[in-house]
Amino acid sequence: MKTHLNKLAAIAICVALVLSLIQMPASASEELELNTIEVSALAGSNGAYHYNLITGEGSYSSPEECVSGSASSVPASRGLQEEQPEPHIIIGSDNRQMVTSLLEREESTCLIGARFKTGVKIGTGWLLDNNYLMTAGHMAYDILGSGDAEHIAVFIGATGGTYKQYRLATEYDVGADYKNNTGELYYGFGMYDDWAIVKLATPVNRTVGMLSRHTVNSASEMKGVYYTQGYPADRNHAMGKTDDEWNKWYMFRTSGTIKADRSRFLSLVATNIDIYKGQSGSPIYCYRSGEGYCAEGIVVSDGDADAGDGDRNFIILLNTWLQDRINWHLQEG
Repeated sequence: MKTHLNKLAAIAICVALVLSLIQMPASASEELELNTIEVSALAGSNGAYHYNLITGEGSYSSPEECVSGSASSVPASRGLQEEQPEPHIIIGSDNRQMVTSLLEREESTCLIGARFKTGVKIGTGWLLDNNYLMTAGHMAYDILGSGDAEHIAVFIGATGGTYKQYRLATEYDVGADYKNNTGELYYGFGMYDDWAIVKLATPVNRTVGMLSRHTVNSASEMKGVYYTQGYPADRNHAMGKTDDEWNKWYMFRTSGTIKADRSRFLSLVATNIDIYKGQSGSPIYCYRSGEGYCAEGIVVSDGDADAGDGDRNFIILLNTWLQDRINWHLQEG
């Protein structure tokens, strides 16, 4: 009899659990699904979020849809990361040089001011063509709680208050795993998908030097000297430029090498290039024979000391999936 009663009790508990799952509100089940996405091996493997700054409408694209271009609406969760993701490691001596006269490969670099509920975030990007630019995902979406940017101002080929062109952004894509990261999971979950493709309100209507793009999927494919340029806060602050006059900041250039893949995330690599706050979204590029200067990565953040990253900055590679997503946008125009 006792055994029979135990069996009945076990069955009752199972039934209760099933009923509780069936009665779970739709919003809760969707949030659970988003928050428990398996960490993917390459940036973009879990798709992207699209946001329109004009209409305020957002949508989600699965990895397959990201290439084909279709999308369906999915609610987004917001993370609780305690510190703003950004690069800020100077390794050894500081070899950054102020730019007063732009080289051709620097002309498409953009000084970005993204306005959020909590204030303006200053960063860098570079033109993919006359309609789109590339930058870090945290220049478009704030995982600390502000959410989507309300306004993104873009100064193309800017340094010291002069610039080639000024544009506003109208829409953008950000990596799904970056936007979905929760708790203090940026370093372990969101950093390798911290990218954004931003569309300009109107095309750039003058000729500027453009970087080519070269697909890379691991550090083993990246040899020799790599270059970058952007708008570091520390060097501009040292010159008396405040955050309130960010649109007059100077561009700085520097170079270094690629060190290694970060853990098992083949789309994220470490570099010894000197990078600081304000350079989020800067292009990392090299010279390849027959291709010219080719962008191969995006500056995103420094490392996690607790995870043994040490004094290194990290970049997201323009891997096969991300290149496909970029090419889809450029074909759409």
